[in-house]
Amino acid sequence: MEYSVQAKENSVTDGTGKEAGTYQRGSLVIITSNPEDQWYLADNQGLDCNADGLSVSDYTHARYTKDGTTINLGTMVGSIDDGNSFFPVGTICELSITSDNTQLKLYCWDSDKVNNSGAINAYVQSR
Repeated sequence: MEYSVQAKENSVTDGTGKEAGTYQRGSLVIITSNPEDQWYLADNQGLDCNADGLSVSDYTHARYTKDGTTINLGTMVGSIDDGNSFFPVGTICELSITSDNTQLKLYCWDSDKVNNSGAINAYVQSR
């Protein structure tokens, strides 16, 4: 399945996660996105990136910490507990599901959604 994850609406800061399916224990979920797809953080400030997020070498303030988790800004992240905790997805992620009826949500990792724009398509497969 293909899901369009929005930089603004699906931000970890005051946004809601993009629902990306419900999975059963024992499933292997594979999430990919095209490295050419980009979204934009801080419009007109040159902070565009793919799902792997900004690099510290390109932007000195590229790291953001939320609830004890530190990830590079602009990274696509996932949650399987309704946004209580997050894990990096980037342009490719494999996730083993350990509980039945696990709902996956996808987000843009950012500290301020107000000036975000664009979307990245995530392709989710289950085996």
